[in-house]
Amino acid sequence: MDRQRLSPDRHRINVDQEKPSEVLRVSDRWKESTVSKSQDRVEARRAIQERTIARRREREQKDGRIGKLALAVNVALRTGRRALEDAELDAGLALTQMIRTEGLTVTEAMDWVGDAKLSAREVARLRGLSRDSSEP
Repeated sequence: MDRQRLSPDRHRINVDQEKPSEVLRVSDRWKESTVSKSQDRVEARRAIQERTIARRREREQKDGRIGKLALAVNVALRTGRRALEDAELDAGLALTQMIRTEGLTVTEAMDWVGDAKLSAREVARLRGLSRDSSEP
């Protein structure tokens, strides 16, 4: 059944015949506009998601690089500490032998290792380390 309406002069007129091209154009433009806006939103979301994923990947890679560097720092410091502890232990043992075995006084031992510029307090600390390590 044709869509019809009554005009003011009471004649029946078909709406589609009134301005068919105008009615279709407005309707088509509205559909195109809606579809185009919807596609724009989809494409914009996709672009944002891609950038987000890329940034996340970059952060993860950066975190991985930083983690490896932090590990290297920790290993180096622990190695250095261990080396220092071993060196101090060796120094303490040598000082203890100088004083006990060789019969030197603390002052004489300090004179013998003059370049190290040890104080009596430092000699006592180092000797204490050697005693601690010899205890079971």
